[in-house]
Amino acid sequence: MNCIIVDDDAGCITTLEAILKKYCPQLQILGSANNVGDAVQLINSTSPHLVFLDVEIGKETGFDLFNYFSEPQFEVVFTTAHEKYALKAIKSSCYDFLLKPVVIQEVVSVVSKLETEKKSVSGQNATVLMDNLKSKDSHLQKLLFLLMMVMLLLT
Repeated sequence: MNCIIVDDDAGCITTLEAILKKYCPQLQILGSANNVGDAVQLINSTSPHLVFLDVEIGKETGFDLFNYFSEPQFEVVFTTAHEKYALKAIKSSCYDFLLKPVVIQEVVSVVSKLETEKKSVSGQNATVLMDNLKSKDSHLQKLLFLLMMVMLLLT
């Protein structure tokens, strides 16, 4: 599995890189970016499985990254010093949310969870299912809920 780190604070990038190299050697770090534009280019050129993403990145936010990827093919772990973004991060379907300063055990736990989790539905299909679940058609909601439950049971 591979990842990138997006943060406007070089010290935070260095710290997270050190934690990942020492405690998550199975995770290959493909690079880092300190702004959204560079992050978009890095994601397009490396196709990471995981993006560690700061929320406040200069005058931008990590949420701006999703303007460039309608159906992200990567998981996002937000890393921020600001608890106020937790709900928005969860609503954006991020994989996890880590508060800075990051705690080694929490980083290890997130990486381990991601590695061992078997996803029966691709990111694209999950997005479509979630959009359909938000539909006002209750029959469609029930059908999709049952479908998701069956898929989870089969994994």
